[in-house]
Amino acid sequence: MNTDEETFNTTIKYWYTLSQIFGIIPISPFVKCNKHESYKVKFLYISWTLIWVLFVAVFACYDSFHMISAYVVKSPTHSFSIVMSYCSMYMACIINLINNIVLRNNFPEIMGKLWNVDKILIPRSGISLYHKEIFQSLRDIAVLSAFNIIIVIAICWTCGVKSFTEILFYSAENIPLFMNAIVSLQFKMFVKKLNERLILVKKIVTEYTFCHQEKLIKPRAERKPISFIEDTMDTSAVSIFRQSEDIQLIRDVYISLFKTKTLIVSTYAIPIILQLLTTYTYCVGILYWGICGLFSKTDLLDVIIYFVAVCYTLLLFAYVLLNCDNATEEPGKITRCIQEIIAKPNFPKAVERDLMKFVSQMKDMTFEFQPGGLFTFNLSLLCSTVGVISTYVVILIQFKD
Repeated sequence: MNTDEETFNTTIKYWYTLSQIFGIIPISPFVKCNKHESYKVKFLYISWTLIWVLFVAVFACYDSFHMISAYVVKSPTHSFSIVMSYCSMYMACIINLINNIVLRNNFPEIMGKLWNVDKILIPRSGISLYHKEIFQSLRDIAVLSAFNIIIVIAICWTCGVKSFTEILFYSAENIPLFMNAIVSLQFKMFVKKLNERLILVKKIVTEYTFCHQEKLIKPRAERKPISFIEDTMDTSAVSIFRQSEDIQLIRDVYISLFKTKTLIVSTYAIPIILQLLTTYTYCVGILYWGICGLFSKTDLLDVIIYFVAVCYTLLLFAYVLLNCDNATEEPGKITRCIQEIIAKPNFPKAVERDLMKFVSQMKDMTFEFQPGGLFTFNLSLLCSTVGVISTYVVILIQFKD
Protein backbone atom coordinates (compact mmCIF):
# COMPACT_ATOMS: atom_id res chain seq x y z
CA MET A 1 0.00 0.00 0.00
CA ASN A 2 1.52 3.33 -1.06
CA THR A 3 1.69 6.44 1.09
CA ASP A 4 -1.27 8.17 -0.60
CA GLU A 5 -3.53 5.17 -0.08
CA GLU A 6 -2.43 4.89 3.56
CA THR A 7 -3.31 8.58 4.05
CA PHE A 8 -6.68 8.00 2.39
CA ASN A 9 -7.39 5.02 4.68
CA THR A 10 -6.48 7.13 7.71
CA THR A 11 -9.52 9.33 7.01
CA ILE A 12 -11.75 6.42 8.05
CA LYS A 13 -9.42 4.80 10.58
CA TYR A 14 -10.81 6.51 13.68
CA TRP A 15 -14.45 5.84 12.80
CA TYR A 16 -13.50 2.25 11.99
CA THR A 17 -11.80 1.73 15.36
CA LEU A 18 -14.73 3.20 17.29
CA SER A 19 -17.34 1.27 15.29
CA GLN A 20 -15.42 -2.00 15.53
CA ILE A 21 -15.62 -1.83 19.34
CA PHE A 22 -19.43 -1.82 19.12
CA GLY A 23 -19.66 -4.43 16.34
CA ILE A 24 -21.20 -2.10 13.74
CA ILE A 25 -18.46 -2.30 11.12
CA PRO A 26 -17.07 -5.05 8.86
CA ILE A 27 -13.91 -6.95 9.78
CA SER A 28 -11.84 -4.64 7.58
CA PRO A 29 -13.00 -1.43 5.91
CA PHE A 30 -10.44 -1.76 3.13
CA VAL A 31 -10.21 -5.46 2.23
CA LYS A 32 -13.29 -7.12 0.81
CA CYS A 33 -14.36 -10.21 2.73
CA ASN A 34 -14.50 -13.21 0.37
CA LYS A 35 -14.54 -16.98 0.37
CA HIS A 36 -10.81 -17.08 1.16
CA GLU A 37 -11.36 -15.22 4.39
CA SER A 38 -10.60 -17.23 7.48
CA TYR A 39 -13.70 -18.90 8.89
CA LYS A 40 -12.32 -18.27 12.36
CA VAL A 41 -12.27 -14.51 11.68
CA LYS A 42 -15.82 -14.64 10.31
CA PHE A 43 -17.00 -16.56 13.35
CA LEU A 44 -15.36 -14.14 15.79
CA TYR A 45 -16.81 -11.08 14.03
CA ILE A 46 -20.33 -12.49 13.83
CA SER A 47 -20.14 -13.72 17.44
CA TRP A 48 -18.99 -10.30 18.67
CA THR A 49 -21.85 -8.60 16.82
CA LEU A 50 -24.41 -11.08 18.15
CA ILE A 51 -23.14 -10.49 21.69
CA TRP A 52 -23.98 -6.80 21.22
CA VAL A 53 -27.40 -7.76 19.84
CA LEU A 54 -28.05 -9.85 22.97
CA PHE A 55 -26.79 -7.05 25.21
CA VAL A 56 -29.11 -4.46 23.65
CA ALA A 57 -32.07 -6.89 23.63
CA VAL A 58 -31.66 -7.58 27.36
CA PHE A 59 -31.68 -3.87 28.14
CA ALA A 60 -34.73 -3.38 25.91
CA CYS A 61 -36.67 -6.05 27.81
CA TYR A 62 -35.53 -4.77 31.20
CA ASP A 63 -36.36 -1.13 30.46
CA SER A 64 -39.77 -1.99 29.00
CA PHE A 65 -40.74 -4.07 32.02
CA HIS A 66 -39.41 -1.49 34.48
CA MET A 67 -41.13 1.46 32.80
CA ILE A 68 -44.48 -0.28 32.43
CA SER A 69 -44.50 -1.38 36.06
CA ALA A 70 -43.44 2.07 37.26
CA TYR A 71 -45.84 4.23 35.24
CA VAL A 72 -48.81 2.20 34.07
CA VAL A 73 -50.76 2.84 37.28
CA LYS A 74 -49.91 6.54 37.38
CA SER A 75 -50.35 7.39 33.72
CA PRO A 76 -50.91 4.95 30.83
CA THR A 77 -50.13 7.72 28.31
CA HIS A 78 -46.84 8.48 30.05
CA SER A 79 -45.96 4.78 30.13
CA PHE A 80 -46.83 4.31 26.45
CA SER A 81 -44.64 7.23 25.34
CA ILE A 82 -41.69 5.99 27.40
CA VAL A 83 -41.89 2.39 26.15
CA MET A 84 -42.30 3.43 22.50
CA SER A 85 -39.37 5.85 22.67
CA TYR A 86 -36.90 3.42 24.18
CA CYS A 87 -38.08 0.34 22.28
CA SER A 88 -37.72 2.13 18.92
CA MET A 89 -34.19 3.16 19.88
CA TYR A 90 -33.25 -0.38 20.93
CA MET A 91 -34.89 -1.94 17.86
CA ALA A 92 -33.03 0.42 15.52
CA CYS A 93 -29.77 -0.51 17.23
CA ILE A 94 -30.40 -4.27 16.92
CA ILE A 95 -31.35 -4.07 13.24
CA ASN A 96 -28.31 -1.87 12.54
CA LEU A 97 -26.07 -4.54 14.04
CA ILE A 98 -27.66 -7.32 11.99
CA ASN A 99 -27.57 -5.15 8.86
CA ASN A 100 -23.80 -4.79 9.21
CA ILE A 101 -23.39 -8.58 9.24
CA VAL A 102 -25.44 -9.00 6.07
CA LEU A 103 -23.87 -6.09 4.14
CA ARG A 104 -20.33 -6.24 5.49
CA ASN A 105 -18.79 -6.36 1.99
CA ASN A 106 -20.34 -3.04 0.97
CA PHE A 107 -18.17 -0.94 3.25
CA PRO A 108 -14.79 -1.88 1.68
CA GLU A 109 -16.38 -1.63 -1.77
CA ILE A 110 -17.41 1.98 -1.06
CA MET A 111 -13.90 2.78 0.12
CA GLY A 112 -12.42 1.17 -3.01
CA LYS A 113 -14.63 3.24 -5.33
CA LEU A 114 -13.73 6.47 -3.55
CA TRP A 115 -10.02 5.64 -3.72
CA ASN A 116 -10.22 4.96 -7.48
CA VAL A 117 -11.86 8.36 -7.98
CA ASP A 118 -9.24 10.05 -5.81
CA LYS A 119 -6.42 8.60 -7.91
CA ILE A 120 -7.78 10.69 -10.79
CA LEU A 121 -9.00 13.82 -9.01
CA ILE A 122 -6.55 14.51 -6.19
CA PRO A 123 -3.25 14.66 -8.15
CA ARG A 124 -4.83 16.82 -10.86
CA SER A 125 -6.79 19.27 -8.74
CA GLY A 126 -3.95 20.57 -6.60
CA ILE A 127 -6.13 20.15 -3.48
CA SER A 128 -5.58 17.70 -0.63
CA LEU A 129 -8.76 16.60 1.13
CA TYR A 130 -7.33 14.03 3.50
CA HIS A 131 -6.09 16.21 6.34
CA LYS A 132 -9.43 18.04 6.40
CA GLU A 133 -11.35 14.74 6.39
CA ILE A 134 -9.25 13.37 9.26
CA PHE A 135 -10.00 16.52 11.26
CA GLN A 136 -13.73 16.20 10.49
CA SER A 137 -13.78 12.59 11.70
CA LEU A 138 -11.98 13.43 14.94
CA ARG A 139 -14.24 16.44 15.49
CA ASP A 140 -17.42 14.38 15.01
CA ILE A 141 -16.16 11.65 17.36
CA ALA A 142 -15.19 14.21 20.01
CA VAL A 143 -18.54 16.04 19.87
CA LEU A 144 -20.51 12.79 19.87
CA SER A 145 -18.59 11.42 22.85
CA ALA A 146 -18.88 14.69 24.78
CA PHE A 147 -22.67 14.88 24.31
CA ASN A 148 -23.18 11.31 25.44
CA ILE A 149 -20.96 11.77 28.50
CA ILE A 150 -22.96 14.89 29.41
CA ILE A 151 -26.23 12.96 29.02
CA VAL A 152 -24.99 10.16 31.29
CA ILE A 153 -23.78 12.65 33.92
CA ALA A 154 -27.10 14.51 33.78
CA ILE A 155 -29.11 11.28 34.21
CA CYS A 156 -26.98 10.17 37.14
CA TRP A 157 -27.27 13.64 38.73
CA THR A 158 -31.06 13.82 38.47
CA CYS A 159 -31.51 10.23 39.71
CA GLY A 160 -29.23 10.82 42.67
CA VAL A 161 -26.85 8.04 41.61
CA LYS A 162 -23.79 7.74 43.81
CA SER A 163 -22.48 4.18 43.55
CA PHE A 164 -20.08 3.16 40.79
CA THR A 165 -22.28 0.18 39.84
CA GLU A 166 -25.29 2.40 39.15
CA ILE A 167 -23.16 4.77 37.09
CA LEU A 168 -22.01 1.84 34.95
CA PHE A 169 -25.63 0.69 34.58
CA TYR A 170 -26.88 4.06 33.34
CA SER A 171 -23.84 4.36 31.06
CA ALA A 172 -24.63 0.96 29.52
CA GLU A 173 -28.27 1.95 29.16
CA ASN A 174 -27.17 4.96 27.09
CA ILE A 175 -25.01 2.87 24.70
CA PRO A 176 -27.81 2.15 22.15
CA LEU A 177 -28.33 5.90 21.67
CA PHE A 178 -24.57 6.26 21.14
CA MET A 179 -24.46 3.36 18.65
CA ASN A 180 -27.35 4.74 16.60
CA ALA A 181 -25.58 8.09 16.44
CA ILE A 182 -22.41 6.36 15.19
CA VAL A 183 -24.35 4.79 12.31
CA SER A 184 -25.90 8.17 11.41
CA LEU A 185 -22.48 9.85 11.36
CA GLN A 186 -21.01 7.00 9.30
CA PHE A 187 -23.62 7.74 6.65
CA LYS A 188 -22.94 11.47 6.94
CA MET A 189 -19.20 10.85 6.56
CA PHE A 190 -19.63 9.05 3.23
CA VAL A 191 -22.04 11.72 1.97
CA LYS A 192 -19.51 14.38 2.94
CA LYS A 193 -16.78 12.53 1.02
CA LEU A 194 -19.00 12.45 -2.06
CA ASN A 195 -19.70 16.17 -1.76
CA GLU A 196 -16.00 17.04 -1.47
CA ARG A 197 -15.23 15.10 -4.65
CA LEU A 198 -18.09 16.73 -6.52
CA ILE A 199 -16.58 20.09 -5.56
CA LEU A 200 -13.28 18.95 -7.11
CA VAL A 201 -15.11 17.98 -10.30
CA LYS A 202 -16.64 21.47 -10.41
CA LYS A 203 -13.21 23.05 -9.93
CA ILE A 204 -11.65 21.05 -12.76
CA VAL A 205 -14.55 21.64 -15.16
CA THR A 206 -14.55 25.35 -14.34
CA GLU A 207 -10.84 25.65 -15.05
CA TYR A 208 -11.31 23.69 -18.24
CA THR A 209 -14.09 25.93 -19.54
CA PHE A 210 -12.27 29.13 -18.60
CA CYS A 211 -9.16 27.72 -20.26
CA HIS A 212 -11.01 27.53 -23.58
CA GLN A 213 -13.04 30.70 -23.27
CA GLU A 214 -10.62 33.17 -24.88
CA LYS A 215 -8.22 30.87 -26.74
CA LEU A 216 -7.76 30.80 -30.46
CA ILE A 217 -7.35 27.49 -32.21
CA LYS A 218 -4.25 27.41 -34.38
CA PRO A 219 -4.08 25.67 -37.76
CA ARG A 220 -3.63 21.90 -37.69
CA ALA A 221 0.12 22.13 -38.38
CA GLU A 222 0.60 24.25 -35.26
CA ARG A 223 -1.65 22.26 -32.96
CA LYS A 224 -0.08 20.74 -29.89
CA PRO A 225 -2.16 18.08 -28.16
CA ILE A 226 -2.56 19.01 -24.49
CA SER A 227 -4.79 17.85 -21.69
CA PHE A 228 -6.56 20.18 -19.31
CA ILE A 229 -5.75 17.67 -16.61
CA GLU A 230 -2.04 18.21 -17.11
CA ASP A 231 -2.07 21.97 -17.68
CA THR A 232 -5.41 23.63 -17.07
CA MET A 233 -3.97 27.07 -16.35
CA ASP A 234 -1.97 27.36 -19.58
CA THR A 235 -2.99 30.51 -21.50
CA SER A 236 -1.51 29.54 -24.86
CA ALA A 237 -3.49 28.39 -27.88
CA VAL A 238 -5.20 25.06 -27.32
CA SER A 239 -5.86 22.10 -29.55
CA ILE A 240 -9.15 20.30 -29.79
CA PHE A 241 -7.31 17.04 -30.41
CA ARG A 242 -8.06 15.61 -26.96
CA GLN A 243 -11.02 17.67 -25.79
CA SER A 244 -13.46 14.80 -26.04
CA GLU A 245 -11.11 12.50 -24.14
CA ASP A 246 -10.67 15.11 -21.40
CA ILE A 247 -14.38 15.59 -20.84
CA GLN A 248 -14.98 11.84 -21.11
CA LEU A 249 -12.60 11.28 -18.19
CA ILE A 250 -14.59 13.66 -15.99
CA ARG A 251 -17.82 12.01 -17.12
CA ASP A 252 -16.41 8.63 -16.07
CA VAL A 253 -15.48 10.10 -12.68
CA TYR A 254 -19.01 11.43 -12.25
CA ILE A 255 -20.47 8.01 -13.12
CA SER A 256 -18.21 6.39 -10.50
CA LEU A 257 -19.37 8.89 -7.88
CA PHE A 258 -23.00 8.23 -8.84
CA LYS A 259 -22.49 4.46 -8.45
CA THR A 260 -20.83 5.09 -5.08
CA LYS A 261 -23.84 7.17 -3.99
CA THR A 262 -26.19 4.35 -5.00
CA LEU A 263 -24.13 1.83 -3.03
CA ILE A 264 -24.08 4.10 0.05
CA VAL A 265 -27.86 4.53 -0.07
CA SER A 266 -28.45 0.78 -0.46
CA THR A 267 -26.09 0.04 2.44
CA TYR A 268 -27.61 2.57 4.82
CA ALA A 269 -31.23 2.50 3.58
CA ILE A 270 -32.59 0.42 6.46
CA PRO A 271 -30.50 2.15 9.17
CA ILE A 272 -31.44 5.70 8.12
CA ILE A 273 -35.14 4.80 7.78
CA LEU A 274 -34.99 3.39 11.31
CA GLN A 275 -33.11 6.48 12.49
CA LEU A 276 -35.89 8.67 11.14
CA LEU A 277 -38.55 6.61 12.94
CA THR A 278 -36.45 6.65 16.11
CA THR A 279 -36.11 10.43 15.86
CA TYR A 280 -39.91 10.69 15.69
CA THR A 281 -40.67 8.39 18.63
CA TYR A 282 -37.76 9.39 20.85
CA CYS A 283 -38.30 13.14 20.43
CA VAL A 284 -42.08 12.80 20.88
CA GLY A 285 -41.62 10.90 24.15
CA ILE A 286 -38.86 13.09 25.56
CA LEU A 287 -40.60 16.34 24.57
CA TYR A 288 -43.87 15.10 26.08
CA TRP A 289 -42.15 14.32 29.39
CA GLY A 290 -40.46 17.73 29.38
CA ILE A 291 -43.73 19.60 28.76
CA CYS A 292 -45.53 17.56 31.44
CA GLY A 293 -42.72 18.31 33.88
CA LEU A 294 -42.88 21.98 33.04
CA PHE A 295 -46.63 22.13 33.69
CA SER A 296 -46.43 20.07 36.89
CA LYS A 297 -43.60 22.27 38.22
CA THR A 298 -41.23 19.38 38.91
CA ASP A 299 -37.48 19.77 39.18
CA LEU A 300 -36.43 22.32 36.56
CA LEU A 301 -33.16 20.48 35.94
CA ASP A 302 -35.09 17.40 34.78
CA VAL A 303 -37.05 19.50 32.31
CA ILE A 304 -33.86 21.10 30.97
CA ILE A 305 -32.30 17.66 30.43
CA TYR A 306 -35.37 16.52 28.47
CA PHE A 307 -35.21 19.52 26.15
CA VAL A 308 -31.44 19.19 25.72
CA ALA A 309 -31.94 15.54 24.70
CA VAL A 310 -34.51 16.60 22.08
CA CYS A 311 -32.21 19.32 20.73
CA TYR A 312 -29.29 16.88 20.59
CA THR A 313 -31.30 14.32 18.59
CA LEU A 314 -32.70 16.90 16.16
CA LEU A 315 -29.33 18.62 15.67
CA LEU A 316 -27.70 15.29 14.83
CA PHE A 317 -30.48 14.55 12.35
CA ALA A 318 -30.22 18.05 10.87
CA TYR A 319 -26.44 17.66 10.50
CA VAL A 320 -26.93 14.53 8.39
CA LEU A 321 -29.68 16.17 6.29
CA LEU A 322 -27.55 19.27 5.68
CA ASN A 323 -24.72 17.21 4.18
CA CYS A 324 -27.19 15.26 2.01
CA ASP A 325 -28.72 18.54 0.82
CA ASN A 326 -25.28 19.96 -0.06
CA ALA A 327 -24.32 16.86 -2.05
CA THR A 328 -27.66 16.94 -3.89
CA GLU A 329 -27.21 20.59 -4.87
CA GLU A 330 -23.60 20.30 -6.07
CA PRO A 331 -24.34 18.87 -9.58
CA GLY A 332 -26.77 21.75 -10.10
CA LYS A 333 -23.98 24.21 -9.26
CA ILE A 334 -21.71 22.52 -11.82
CA THR A 335 -24.45 22.76 -14.45
CA ARG A 336 -25.07 26.46 -13.79
CA CYS A 337 -21.34 27.19 -13.89
CA ILE A 338 -20.98 25.48 -17.28
CA GLN A 339 -24.07 27.23 -18.68
CA GLU A 340 -22.79 30.65 -17.64
CA ILE A 341 -19.40 30.16 -19.27
CA ILE A 342 -20.43 28.57 -22.56
CA ALA A 343 -23.10 31.28 -23.05
CA LYS A 344 -20.34 33.82 -23.65
CA PRO A 345 -19.50 34.70 -27.27
CA ASN A 346 -16.71 32.99 -29.22
CA PHE A 347 -16.72 29.94 -26.98
CA PRO A 348 -15.44 26.91 -29.03
CA LYS A 349 -18.41 24.91 -30.32
CA ALA A 350 -16.55 21.59 -30.12
CA VAL A 351 -15.95 22.12 -26.42
CA GLU A 352 -19.53 23.29 -25.94
CA ARG A 353 -20.93 20.06 -27.41
CA ASP A 354 -18.85 17.91 -25.07
CA LEU A 355 -19.80 20.00 -22.03
CA MET A 356 -23.50 19.84 -22.89
CA LYS A 357 -23.24 16.03 -22.97
CA PHE A 358 -21.87 16.23 -19.44
CA VAL A 359 -24.72 18.55 -18.40
CA SER A 360 -27.25 16.10 -19.84
CA GLN A 361 -25.58 13.27 -17.93
CA MET A 362 -25.81 15.15 -14.63
CA LYS A 363 -29.50 15.80 -15.17
CA ASP A 364 -30.10 12.07 -15.67
CA MET A 365 -27.91 11.03 -12.71
CA THR A 366 -29.09 13.12 -9.80
CA PHE A 367 -27.49 12.88 -6.37
CA GLU A 368 -30.71 12.54 -4.40
CA PHE A 369 -30.56 10.34 -1.32
CA GLN A 370 -33.81 8.37 -1.32
CA PRO A 371 -33.67 5.35 1.01
CA GLY A 372 -36.05 2.79 -0.40
CA GLY A 373 -37.59 5.50 -2.57
CA LEU A 374 -39.78 6.51 0.39
CA PHE A 375 -38.51 10.06 0.91
CA THR A 376 -35.60 12.34 0.03
CA PHE A 377 -32.98 13.32 2.56
CA ASN A 378 -32.86 17.12 2.37
CA LEU A 379 -33.60 20.12 4.57
CA SER A 380 -37.31 20.06 3.75
CA LEU A 381 -37.48 16.69 5.53
CA LEU A 382 -36.28 18.41 8.71
CA CYS A 383 -39.27 20.80 8.57
CA SER A 384 -41.60 17.82 8.09
CA THR A 385 -39.96 16.01 11.02
CA VAL A 386 -40.44 18.97 13.35
CA GLY A 387 -44.09 19.21 12.23
CA VAL A 388 -44.74 15.49 12.84
CA ILE A 389 -43.12 15.61 16.29
CA SER A 390 -45.11 18.69 17.28
CA THR A 391 -48.38 17.11 16.08
CA TYR A 392 -47.95 13.90 18.06
CA VAL A 393 -46.85 15.75 21.19
CA VAL A 394 -50.07 17.78 21.04
CA ILE A 395 -52.09 14.55 20.62
CA LEU A 396 -50.39 12.96 23.65
CA ILE A 397 -51.02 16.07 25.75
CA GLN A 398 -54.70 15.94 24.81
CA PHE A 399 -54.88 12.31 26.04
CA LYS A 400 -52.97 13.12 29.21
CA ASP A 401 -54.71 11.73 32.29
